[in-house]
Amino acid sequence: MRTTADTHPLTRLAEDIHAAAFLLEPADPLRGYLVMLASLPAEAGAWEEILTPWLDDLRHGEGPAVTAREHLAAFGALGVAALRAARELDGDPALAAGLRSAARWCFWLVKPDRGRA
Repeated sequence: MRTTADTHPLTRLAEDIHAAAFLLEPADPLRGYLVMLASLPAEAGAWEEILTPWLDDLRHGEGPAVTAREHLAAFGALGVAALRAARELDGDPALAAGLRSAARWCFWLVKPDRGRA
């Protein structure tokens, strides 16, 4: 049995994303997307292929509007997962930087002073 220390950071990221998906209702489209994302292989190229256009969209203000509590919880979990993976990816500074950007966006999205009731 593998221990956490033996697991590749991208494998752990996928596992964490899969766990975040279960904060959402089964019929929620975001849950389906997160489950698909969690199925990516532990290869930097696969993650960069998904992450790069997503970050470009966010830079242009085209990120999702999230207000539902369960979505906020999922994005909080995603931020923690992305930050942990970024810290552990010593050998891939470009992917680590992308994951840090994604984590910052997730944390900005769930911060309490964004005017939600």
